[in-house]
Amino acid sequence: MHTPVGTQEQSLPHGEYKKYANHVKLSDGTSHSYVPVLDTNAEMERLVSELASDAFLAADPVLQASYAHYALVAVHPFADGNGRVARALSSVYLYRAATIPLLIFVDQKSAYLTGLEAADKGQPEEFVHFIGAAARSTLALVAETLGTELSPDLDDSAKALREMITYRENLSEDQFQKIAVSLIAALSRLAKERIDSLHLPAGVDVSIQQISHPDVLNLISNSMPPVEVRVESDCRIEINHNDPERAFRVKEVGSERQAPIELALRDAYPNLTVAGELRLRGFIERWLAFDLAKLREAVASKLQQ
Repeated sequence: MHTPVGTQEQSLPHGEYKKYANHVKLSDGTSHSYVPVLDTNAEMERLVSELASDAFLAADPVLQASYAHYALVAVHPFADGNGRVARALSSVYLYRAATIPLLIFVDQKSAYLTGLEAADKGQPEEFVHFIGAAARSTLALVAETLGTELSPDLDDSAKALREMITYRENLSEDQFQKIAVSLIAALSRLAKERIDSLHLPAGVDVSIQQISHPDVLNLISNSMPPVEVRVESDCRIEINHNDPERAFRVKEVGSERQAPIELALRDAYPNLTVAGELRLRGFIERWLAFDLAKLREAVASKLQQ
């Protein structure tokens, strides 16, 4: 800090006006002095009174923002931070009128300072125009930002495209088929485990087997003589190469007894996830339940004959 006794390092006072005169060097090399220390209190009281006057309150918000900013900077009442306080004060009037702050970007600094210098010379129009242009630019920025927020999420779309294309590029048709076969194997294993847990009576046999197509399972439920009944149904895996969120569809063939389940690629590759297995178990439970209920009804019907 420049003081009457030379340059010194001093802590900046908080909540009080400057104690030493301050000035700034202009673009032409000359110095511009601000309000003397002894006049600061009186000038600030005058400024506060002006900002509360009827004439000021009736003025256009851009004029209010411009004058409040310039007047505070002209007084320069603080040891530091006068520009920041002036921009905050200017923002008050823009917030009231249009809910926007005064935004001045780094590439506008030269025009900003030039406008203030012109106002110091009694030509405030350039600074007023600068504040007005900054306000309009900020309004446009806010409106366009809101439009961006309401548009589809760009990062989400890019991520989804990366996943789709990555999956499609990294996995060949043969690899998709191998995953489908592994799902059939998992279905077969889970079905056998559930069948073994049923403790079916002698003379009733339920079996599951893979038939001619590698992506198809056949469920056979038999009741042996003297009440001979056979119930049979199939399930298969369908592949969707173009949608990693619905890459594999597990469905009963030719039946609408239960809705198919759709597994994302991540649920089946590189390994079957816990969530994926639980969903396959649920499918097996429903599949077996429908077929055994059908077998039970057929056996009961024959026993009544």
